[in-house]
Amino acid sequence: MKYLFDLFKSYAATLLQVTITLGVIVVFAYWAFIINFYPTGITISESLLFVFAAMMFGIFYTLWYSLALGAVHGLFHWRSGKIKFDGGLFLLGVASALVLGIAALASHNVKVLAPLLGAMILLIIPWYWNPLPLYTPVARVQEHLRLKILIVTTAIILPMIFVPDLTANIISNSMQRLGFRQMDVSVSLDLTNQNIVKSVVDELDLTLHTCGNNGHPEQVVHHVNVLWHGMGERTLIEMPFLTNSNGSPYQFELNRSGVNVVRRPGDKAGIPLCFTLGNDLLFESLASTLTPEGTSALTAFSAKVKSYLEESKRQVVAITVTGHTDRNPVLASNDSNQQLSRRRAESVVEQLKTLGAAFPIDIKAAGSQKPISSCARDLPKSELRECLAMDRRVQIVIQTKTLL
Repeated sequence: MKYLFDLFKSYAATLLQVTITLGVIVVFAYWAFIINFYPTGITISESLLFVFAAMMFGIFYTLWYSLALGAVHGLFHWRSGKIKFDGGLFLLGVASALVLGIAALASHNVKVLAPLLGAMILLIIPWYWNPLPLYTPVARVQEHLRLKILIVTTAIILPMIFVPDLTANIISNSMQRLGFRQMDVSVSLDLTNQNIVKSVVDELDLTLHTCGNNGHPEQVVHHVNVLWHGMGERTLIEMPFLTNSNGSPYQFELNRSGVNVVRRPGDKAGIPLCFTLGNDLLFESLASTLTPEGTSALTAFSAKVKSYLEESKRQVVAITVTGHTDRNPVLASNDSNQQLSRRRAESVVEQLKTLGAAFPIDIKAAGSQKPISSCARDLPKSELRECLAMDRRVQIVIQTKTLL
């Protein structure tokens, strides 16, 4: 026992240095190559982060590599002249190979099998590497040892080089397990961060993915990917529903102190998908029949929802469509803002049904009762109409839950 303790003391400092170095590489690779973001404000005292990052990455990578090692060694150990056939070892190889095969089929990616190459190289040493004669010169022994270390190192890092995309996935999963990366969550934003998001959304004429409220329409945003949060001065979030023409989601760098992540209990509670479409896009003034542009917008919306549900493995449990109008009264006889908002909601529902919405849809008419604008009444008529545009909207709320 004392010998083991002394051995640990001798190599503990080196082991810690190697671990921290690996952690620095893992975290830097995540920042530089995966999310292209540096949070700033990471201090030396937070170097414990690098230790945990190295350990988590090491656990995932070791499990993946061990399966390949078990498969190759178990299935082919009898090919070595030093090892006799072992039935139990062979069954272990079959089981490991099956797990790797199932993983490759499930992910539709044969790159999952990449560690097999490294395992084959690594097993050359115990299978075929013969010990040197007793009185071999020291220089020859040292050269022999260096070559062995080179082969082992090459065998271990080879899968990382051959399949950088899977290595990136392991790094991302490590960050997720450590809590720095959180996918498909809700975030609460302070006023400063609300203004950052709102300015970008308004500038690019995008629709923010939130149910909102009158006072702070962007206070809580649902279904956000938090790519970095918890250390440093900055937080990076990604909104999958805000995408450019190429389908790439927009990312926002926010002040970390003003971002709070809202976690769902076991991911069982459905957080609503909230999507608001302006009536200026869907309808002509005071009309309730969808324009061609409105039909195209709803078609694109349905495609986005379908894609999101497939990727996040969620299913729809309820849909609510609510029509809204601005505060200007409908002057036609036997008509009202309430009735106009309902007709517009009904038109959207009919279009959603033609696009394959198979769930009962609840229709609500809010009229002008829930404005989100704050327009002065003395504005010129043209400016007032533009200011009130955000109140002329149809809100679609889709309640989802995880697939069982």
